[in-house]
Amino acid sequence: MRQAAFYRWRSLWLAVAFVCAIALTNCTSNNQQRAVTPTGSTGAPGSALIYGSEGQPINLEPGNITDGNSIIVQDQIYDRLITFKPGTTDLKPSLVTEWGTTDPTTWTFKLRQGVTFHDGTAFDADAVKFNVERWWDPQHPNGYRNAGKRYEIWAGLFGGFKGSPDSLLQSVTVLDPATVQFKLKQPFAGFPNALASGYFGIASPTAI
Repeated sequence: MRQAAFYRWRSLWLAVAFVCAIALTNCTSNNQQRAVTPTGSTGAPGSALIYGSEGQPINLEPGNITDGNSIIVQDQIYDRLITFKPGTTDLKPSLVTEWGTTDPTTWTFKLRQGVTFHDGTAFDADAVKFNVERWWDPQHPNGYRNAGKRYEIWAGLFGGFKGSPDSLLQSVTVLDPATVQFKLKQPFAGFPNALASGYFGIASPTAI
């Protein structure tokens, strides 16, 4: 029993450390992506911004990428539920208006209303659930598309996949069109920070 408890706590601390590392990575990426205006440039409308990348993005689909180049580009396309204030590890709302806990293992998120994806699909709690399920569930028909369909980024942050005894997430529930609730196996104060990671952009369920 002591050994099992040790491994559970070790997994939790590893997840916390991973969240902190990702938060710092987001800050670094934000700082590196600031545009530099050449000397003598007026910055007038119609000016071109040239961005030098170290490589081509491999994939632009959230939940299907693990490389930095793809994440940088994807971050310009998809919004997340929560994001970081530029240059900091402070959280700010993006596709949610507020979030909080009703007990140590239950997180409730209120979503922005009147938002639509570019293809016209409504952004709502069902769309959030769809995205989370495809990251969390290796058997999801729209899940990770590489061999094995396991999005290891998710397991690194949340302990394991759906059905695993190591999974921190136990359920994601639509309470109403503008409210989604997450039930965790144990308390995890870094849960919002994990969702703010650049890996978890929200995509249109219709487009996936």
